Amino acid sequence: MSYEENFRVLWLSPTEYDPIKNGPPYLPAPSKARLSRDQKKDVQSFVKQAAYELSPLGFVDGVCLLAVLQACSMLHQSHHWSTRGPAYYADHLMFDRLYTESQEFIDQLAERIIGSQQALLIDPVEQANQVGIFLKGLKGSYTPDEMVQSSLTGEMLCLEHIEKFLNNLKETDRLTSGLSNLLEGMADKHETFVYLLRQRSQEPGYSYNRV
Repeated sequence: MSYEENFRVLWLSPTEYDPIKNGPPYLPAPSKARLSRDQKKDVQSFVKQAAYELSPLGFVDGVCLLAVLQACSMLHQSHHWSTRGPAYYADHLMFDRLYTESQEFIDQLAERIIGSQQALLIDPVEQANQVGIFLKGLKGSYTPDEMVQSSLTGEMLCLEHIEKFLNNLKETDRLTSGLSNLLEGMADKHETFVYLLRQRSQEPGYSYNRV
């Protein structure tokens, strides 16, 4: 497996990548040399340590979360531009809020990833590919009500990935106070977004009120 192929396997399916079977990410395909049992144990021990060191803060999950946040932000912004109908003004304001208030957390998470010396994982081309994958997974939006449902699905996905990242950090004893505050604040914000979107989906003609 080439460097590029290996990188993409880890990027697109980080939970399915088996470092014991495939070797540490970014290494060339294994040679045909046959190893003794003791040598295999040494290699497996090295692989486990290398996999741990590659993501000192568990930021493979963090990079996926960053891509989901960016995908949702782009989705909300698109809906802000294209919504119409009787609830146009209320929806226009709501989608603008969802887009605008998500930016702060996107910046903070990206800065944490850079600070963890994992800048390679937020390469702009790879990040754009990952964002595109999440956007394709969301249903197309043609009517105002479909836009609301699409944004709601995206926000539920955000909360799922926030929880996954938090659990990863807790299980590996890497959750610092700063990261905890960041992720809990992010979850609180996106739970508010879910509340607004659910209110809108239940009352198509509702009047937008800031909470």
